[in-house]
Amino acid sequence: MVSATGNDGKLLENLLHQSLKGYCQKHLAVYHRFYDTHSARNPLPAQPGDFLFVAQGRAFLLECKSTVVSTQIKTLAKRSPAQIGKHKLWIRAGGFSRYVYLDIIKNRLVLLDGQDLVDNAGIISPLFSGGKEDMDELVSSISGK
Repeated sequence: MVSATGNDGKLLENLLHQSLKGYCQKHLAVYHRFYDTHSARNPLPAQPGDFLFVAQGRAFLLECKSTVVSTQIKTLAKRSPAQIGKHKLWIRAGGFSRYVYLDIIKNRLVLLDGQDLVDNAGIISPLFSGGKEDMDELVSSISGK
């Protein structure tokens, strides 16, 4: 279901989930999908992201943002200031933060360094860019393998 803000997060989360699962079957890596805050009708504390992914000895906190409304990537991320704060703490503790962004209308899939969003960088250069059919390639680019 698409929210009033144009976010259809489940589609992207499910695509990423399948790609992470496939990656971990082929490589020495592990991932965990965090429950959504309102899963199973029981409110949970706000989660730091959508996934935790560990590969190549590096831990990544992954956040998915998708939209059917044209908007800037930074605008989508800033709708969740609490998550930005949690990504900031994760980075300070030595972890890596990544945002996966999908523009459903344009079929544009982008991987961003969460450090750029936390630092409120003026220009954000994608670490990866492609279509949603390139999700497996995006996951490989996260770990560098």
